[in-house]
Amino acid sequence: MHSLYFIITFNKIGEIIQMETKRFMDEKNLESWVIKLANYKEMNSVFVPTAFEVLWRLGKGNFSYAKFNLQRIEYNKLGVF
Repeated sequence: MHSLYFIITFNKIGEIIQMETKRFMDEKNLESWVIKLANYKEMNSVFVPTAFEVLWRLGKGNFSYAKFNLQRIEYNKLGVF
């Protein structure tokens, strides 16, 4: 079983804007792994971030490798994911 521990950063109004942890980038190198969250909106009566960027924070700079924009969210829907 593996566990991840994050350093969570909040903005002045209490929104999570960044989550950072250490992850193995490959079999040997443990690097900083960051999720940036933004553009909070109310969806289905829940306030959620709708823009996400995932990056590696490396010695030579940040390497962004994924960006997501949440357009729709469903809760408690039965079925296979």
